[in-house]
Amino acid sequence: MCADDKMKSRLSVRQRIALQGLILATSFGQAAEGPYHRDYAPNTLGEKLLAFADIAGFTKGFDEWMKESLNVFREMSPDTLPKDFATMIKGRNGFLGYITSKLAEIKDAVDPKYFDRLNAQLEQIKVDLGEKGENYRQEFEEIGARK
Repeated sequence: MCADDKMKSRLSVRQRIALQGLILATSFGQAAEGPYHRDYAPNTLGEKLLAFADIAGFTKGFDEWMKESLNVFREMSPDTLPKDFATMIKGRNGFLGYITSKLAEIKDAVDPKYFDRLNAQLEQIKVDLGEKGENYRQEFEEIGARK
């Protein structure tokens, strides 16, 4: 709404609607119900590409992806943090499933070699979470100790 108000003298209604879609595209919590419920989902190719780019931190490797995840937890209210380490790992696996679905949505829009590379990187993060996730237990528990 703020972007629409600030841009109404510079952009047409159609352009402002497109801008709103792009802004909302980065809202990954688009669950059907629960605390992350949103009625919005990316529809246009531009929105889908932006939504994917917003959650593509996995391309930096496992350790960077986990650091980013833990930084998100640091920004959360203590009451909304996962209740324990196992729940956090389960949630990270769920988020990887979400990333996989967003990657599938852009498959036809990117070069097949690039898609294959992204898919391989994502699969490696899934493996690493199972093999190296435990390395982040203490850090996660320190974040959870804020409760």
